[in-house]
Amino acid sequence: MIGDLLNSTTELQTDREVVLKAVKKTGFALQYASDKLKGDKDIVLAAVKSNGQALQYASRELRRDKKVVLSAVENEGEALYYADDKLKEDKDTVLAAVKQDGYLLEWASDELQQDKDVVLAAVRRNGSALYYASHKLKADKDVVLAAVKSHGYALKYATAEVRADKEVILIAVKNRRNAFGYISSDLQKDKDVLFCHNFVSMGIPNMLCEQDNFIPHSLWASILAKQSSIPFYLFYYLSNKPDLVKQNS
Repeated sequence: MIGDLLNSTTELQTDREVVLKAVKKTGFALQYASDKLKGDKDIVLAAVKSNGQALQYASRELRRDKKVVLSAVENEGEALYYADDKLKEDKDTVLAAVKQDGYLLEWASDELQQDKDVVLAAVRRNGSALYYASHKLKADKDVVLAAVKSHGYALKYATAEVRADKEVILIAVKNRRNAFGYISSDLQKDKDVLFCHNFVSMGIPNMLCEQDNFIPHSLWASILAKQSSIPFYLFYYLSNKPDLVKQNS
């Protein structure tokens, strides 16, 4: 292994050409470089482009360098952990990281956890990253919709007001049936929500949960043919919803 070779002799650890070739092959080889070369921007850039987490071996100065840190997080979002705290307040850097892994919103500054652009990027990647958003954004319908579209379970982290929004609830239940447990008891009795929950629980196509969708004729025929295999009240509900039934040409 090239890292073992560098580790074997001090002479190689201080040889700029050797170290540069090494980190281009495997970024983690940076750990064996001399302190001087861990502060060499070209070498560190080559290392983090090979493996973003090699940032942990860079000098403190370069962990404060935006170009270096951006290169690292674009390669491996978790490299944000090793960045200087100042760059955890930098919108460009944090955006690059949360686009890789939404949960990295946890390491963002308080200010960026209140930034709608950053939080939207995070929850679109991982819905449950909503947990790390500010209270204000947990009450923002756009943000919560993006989160539950990614993962219905994210409904758990929304404010009570948004959890009472039927549009949000239907999308959450569609994507994760256990989101039903985070809905108010009153809305759990809502016939549309209950309808959606039961269909998703039975593995029937979840497009029925979207308010703008309709039941294709072929699916409707299938449901009618198998009415004995679904709860009667669901069949009754469908039978009394002719507006949902449209021919799918």
